[in-house]
Amino acid sequence: MSAFEAGEPSLGRQMPDHWRLYLREAALIRTCLHTGLNALARANHADTGLYAQAFFSIHAGLERLLKLIYVIDSALAHGGTLPTDEDLRRRFGHDLVPLFAMAGDVRDGLEADGHAFR
Repeated sequence: MSAFEAGEPSLGRQMPDHWRLYLREAALIRTCLHTGLNALARANHADTGLYAQAFFSIHAGLERLLKLIYVIDSALAHGGTLPTDEDLRRRFGHDLVPLFAMAGDVRDGLEADGHAFR
């Protein structure tokens, strides 16, 4: 089994150890989204449970992705200090709307610094 199949891209060997946790989280996010999208593709009126599985997994994957964006952006902006679990719960909970708004703000800040997203 390759490192990528194991959920840790080979790029991880070139990163500091504390970034490996982010790679593991990214692998979980990928799995959630993959599972959700596959369930949605298979869902039909005869097996409605697949819709629940699909939307639950997609929501979990998107929430984790957006929170990972917040955690990394916050750590980079605050000298490596991570936000607390309480901060994440208080600020976002499980609501995707403020998470997407935050991700848009991060993107806008990066574009203002000269990064292109086209």
